[in-house]
Amino acid sequence: TSDISLAFTDLARIMMLCNLAIIALTLCRRSSAVTAPNDRSVTIPPSAAKSCRKEVEEVKIFEENHIELMRLAVCLHVNGNTNLAFDMYTLIRHHFPTHSYVLVNMGIVHLKQGNVEKAQELIEQYLTEVGGMHGVGEITDEEALKHGSPCHANNIHKQDCTNALNNLAAAHITSGKNSTAVAAYLSRAIEIGDESMLGDAYANYGGHLAKIGDQDAAADSLIRGFWISLRKNRIDAAIALLLRRAFLVPTVYSSLVETDDARIQFRQRIRDITVLAHNGGNNWMEDKGDLFRLDNYEVSIQEIQGIPPLKGKLQNLSEIQSPHFYVHYNGLYDLPIQKEVSEMFALLCPPSLFEVSPHLARKDRITKQRMKRIGFVSSLIGGNEPHGLLVLDVIRSLKGLFQFYVVSIGSKTLTTEFHTVSDGAYEVGYDSRAARTLLMSLELDCLVFAEAMNEAIVYSLGYQRFAPVQVLVMGSPVTSGIPTFDYFLSGDLLEHVRPS
Repeated sequence: TSDISLAFTDLARIMMLCNLAIIALTLCRRSSAVTAPNDRSVTIPPSAAKSCRKEVEEVKIFEENHIELMRLAVCLHVNGNTNLAFDMYTLIRHHFPTHSYVLVNMGIVHLKQGNVEKAQELIEQYLTEVGGMHGVGEITDEEALKHGSPCHANNIHKQDCTNALNNLAAAHITSGKNSTAVAAYLSRAIEIGDESMLGDAYANYGGHLAKIGDQDAAADSLIRGFWISLRKNRIDAAIALLLRRAFLVPTVYSSLVETDDARIQFRQRIRDITVLAHNGGNNWMEDKGDLFRLDNYEVSIQEIQGIPPLKGKLQNLSEIQSPHFYVHYNGLYDLPIQKEVSEMFALLCPPSLFEVSPHLARKDRITKQRMKRIGFVSSLIGGNEPHGLLVLDVIRSLKGLFQFYVVSIGSKTLTTEFHTVSDGAYEVGYDSRAARTLLMSLELDCLVFAEAMNEAIVYSLGYQRFAPVQVLVMGSPVTSGIPTFDYFLSGDLLEHVRPS
């Protein structure tokens, strides 16, 4: 999904006296519990408590408890304990209803889970409670009542509003229904925020501009976000933005000459990033692929030369949001380009990208007698998508010969029939960690990707080994170049004559 800003922004400033006491129990051997007076509670298992030990210990039994609870909830969230964090956010909202920013983080959880409309509703409610995105409406948020609406450029808490506007834009980008709203929210965030606050906003604005066809402006916005993220030492986010800029190509070409030029530039940018992975910008002399947009963005060659080596620094491949989707609609032979992109990712990402499901290493895997398990994964498998309808027909035809499991990535909802005809049907939203964990737990014998080039989480899953046999089918018009796909199913009328 689009870039989101999860921030516990100066919540230490929100010290207040509250009539309700929250009782917070300490860490014990089995678990910890945060309990409200009416017995509403959130139990924190040892594994989650371990990653947030400091925050758990700081939750005290006293009335000014909102801040410590929020810190704990955010710690759980950023460490991947999303459901637990959401329970904490709900507890905070219930007992501290005049502290509105928790609504933004609740919206982020829903957005990650693919519940786009609920995410929009919660973040819009936050903006309503702080006076609207222009800060001129009625205010009910306690902090905004003290200091004025954060949706003003001169407000000391304006990052709260810029984060909210950015995440609301991200939700609308994900739904793909209201480009006017996206532009309005991001433009307002940029008006309010300082440059250092706007890395994610420029990232989302670049994605929006690319979607409406303004590739040059999109490239400028993404590069601006790259430099903001790099200067704040957000290396992972910076690399993702550099890749998103590199992947920008026209969606429509006016001539074969323009097509060839764009492909040459694209390939040059991939090679430039490969060099940056190995050496950083140390020997950078010329921006041949226009990667850094030097004619449009004021940055010196010396700054580029200061970029550190990027090898192994891209911790979350799904942050690229969309793979290089439009490169493959030119009707040309793309396997060499695809392999270069795959090799680039192998350099940028740490070894954890190439996980192998534990069941594949077990000695009893071959001798264990059971019906073969086939999995299907895609971001285009819900609703009435053609990909999903094709998968349904396969499952209907072969049910009884195999066990079938279906995993939907993104915001599309699986139809009832998927749950009826398959042995397991799952929706994981935009949670890449949940997707990996689920696919490993299924202990599959074959995993079929209905596509790989439409969504970054699906693409990143393709680099991992979840089954002895992994197959990519014709959801995109070319193969992927990823070595962990064993087969690519195509058709004789879909293939290109290889150049001699």
